[in-house]
Amino acid sequence: NDAVLRAAGLPHGTLHAERVAAWGRWAMHELVDGQAAYHQATSVRDRRIAHRLHDIENRAFGLLLVILAGFLALHLSGAAVDLHLPHWVSGVVTMASTIVPAVAAGIMALEAKLEFGEQSNRSDRIAKNLARLAARLNPEPRFDELQSLARSAISLHLAETVQWGEGVDRRQLFRP
Repeated sequence: NDAVLRAAGLPHGTLHAERVAAWGRWAMHELVDGQAAYHQATSVRDRRIAHRLHDIENRAFGLLLVILAGFLALHLSGAAVDLHLPHWVSGVVTMASTIVPAVAAGIMALEAKLEFGEQSNRSDRIAKNLARLAARLNPEPRFDELQSLARSAISLHLAETVQWGEGVDRRQLFRP
């Protein structure tokens, strides 16, 4: 499809209603529908990543609680019958007490840096706004309606680009 469009070159000749409608539908598909689909897919992907990161964090915290509770139960029951736990048990508890918070901190840093949840919401909002724009278009749009929709879609893209750029600046690890 792209090769055909490139080979066709720039439009030339008389611009009549059918031609404007055909090019307008193609342009709106590229500018509105294509971007809406892209942002919807991005939203789903980022939401899944955010969910999985939070799931790992919750499971790691649950594992730490189980290990600490198990150690406490073994220690108290062993002390009641004058039984001492092997030395490696306290080493496992110490390792878990060190590793699990480090995993949680890494996940929190990853989320703070890449903002998967926020990016998912942003992409979802863009997709919905683009879908609303597309719904405004008549089945047989006039040239001025196509221009108006294109301007609205471009304005939306530019506003989101500025907001995204500000987010990138805010998330920089090293600032000049």
